[in-house]
Amino acid sequence: MANRFSFFFTLHLGIYLVELTIQTTNEYGLALVTIQAYSKDLHPTSRGKSSCVNGGIVVMFYASLGLLALGAGGVKGALPALGGNQFDQKDPKEGKALVRFFNWLLLSTTLGACVGVTGILWVSTEKHYWYWGFFISTVATFIDFVILALGKPFYRLREPTPADNPIIRIAQVIAAAINNRRLALPENTDELYEMCLDKAAIVPKDSKPTPWTACTVTQVEEVKILTRMLPILGSTIIMNTCMTQLQTFSIQQGNAMDRHLGKLEVPAASIPVIPLVFMSILIPIYEFLFVPFARKITHHPSGISQLQRVGVGLVLSAISMAVASIVEVKRRNHANKDITKPNNLNLFYWFLAILSCLNFVNYLYWASWCKYKTEGPDPDAKAKDLSTEQLLAKEESTLNGGATEKNEAPSYVQTEDPKQQFTSCW
Repeated sequence: MANRFSFFFTLHLGIYLVELTIQTTNEYGLALVTIQAYSKDLHPTSRGKSSCVNGGIVVMFYASLGLLALGAGGVKGALPALGGNQFDQKDPKEGKALVRFFNWLLLSTTLGACVGVTGILWVSTEKHYWYWGFFISTVATFIDFVILALGKPFYRLREPTPADNPIIRIAQVIAAAINNRRLALPENTDELYEMCLDKAAIVPKDSKPTPWTACTVTQVEEVKILTRMLPILGSTIIMNTCMTQLQTFSIQQGNAMDRHLGKLEVPAASIPVIPLVFMSILIPIYEFLFVPFARKITHHPSGISQLQRVGVGLVLSAISMAVASIVEVKRRNHANKDITKPNNLNLFYWFLAILSCLNFVNYLYWASWCKYKTEGPDPDAKAKDLSTEQLLAKEESTLNGGATEKNEAPSYVQTEDPKQQFTSCW
C-alpha cells in the first residue's frame, strides 16, 4: 500500500521530492516510536493478566506505526526509481552501470538488514533497551535524509508533466476504447488518429480528437504491454509468500530451539540473518564472476535477461521450501521427546513447494510469449520504421483546446539498446 502511495505522489511531485517527503515521514514515525519506548508514561499498564493501552496513548501508538509503515514502504518504491533515473539506458556504458546499481542497492539493503537483525536487535532485546534500538534507527535515518538532501545538485532531476502521468494515459486509453466500442475499425488507416491498433485509436466522425476520445498508438501499446505483464507480476506472489516465512515460522521455530553458539545465545529474531549473510556473499559473486562470464556467452549487458533472472528466482524459492520441509521433519523428530503435541509445519512447506512448482510452470507459459528487441535487422521492423517516420513527419495534433503536441514514435520502433531489451508480451 505504501508503495502505491509513493507511486501516486511521484506522478505529481517528482521522484526527488517524493523521496524527501517519505524520508521525513519515516523519520517522524521512528521518532514517535522512540519516544514511546523511552517514556514509561506511554507504556501499557498492567491490568490483571493482560496489558492494554487506551485514549491518546493508543492513538499515538497506531499513528507512529502507520507513519513508520508508510515511510518504510515508500522508500522501497521511490528510492530505486530515483537511482534508476540517474542512468541513461541509451548509453551502453550507463546501461551496464544501471544493472550494477541495482545489484549494489540490493547488497546495501541486505547488509543494512544484517545489522538490524543482529546489532540493533541485540541492543533492543538482550540488553532490554528498546528505545536505544529505535534511537539508533532514528539517527541513521536522519543521516540518510541529510545525505539525500545535500546530494540534490548531483542528481539528474526532471519535473513531472501531465504527459508523464501513466495513470492518466492508461485512463485515456480505457475511456477512448469504451467511447469507441461501437465503432467499426476502418479500412483506411488515415481515419485513425495515429495507427490502426484498436478502437481507442479511432477518431469518431464529425468530432475533434481529444486525449480522452482518441489515443495515440504509443498510449495504446503502453496499456497493452502493462496488461500483458500482469501475469508475469502475478507469478511473483507465491515467491514472496515463501520469503515471508523468514519473518514468521522461522522465528517461531527459533523460540523452541537451542540457539547457543558457545557462550553466546542467538536471539530467535536474529535467525533471518542466515539467508541475509548468504545473499551478502552471493551478490558480489554474481556481480564480479557470474555476470562477466555469462555476458561473454549471451552478449547480454546483464549476463542473463530479466525474465531468466525471475525464472531462476522462482525455481530457487521452490527448492528452498522443499529443503525447509525436510529440515523441519528432522527438527520435529528431534524435538518429539520434549514436545507432546508436535506440529505439521513440514506439510505447509511442502504445500508451498508444490505451489511454487505450479507457479513456475505458469510463469514459463506467459514468459514464452514475451519478446525482446534484438540487434539484427528486421525487414518488418524496418517497414514499420519507414511508415512511422512518414506519419510523424506530417503529424502534429491539436489537443487540449489549441495546445499543440507533436507525437513521438512508438516505443517499439526505437532502438535504445544495441543488445536485447524487453519490449512486450504476446
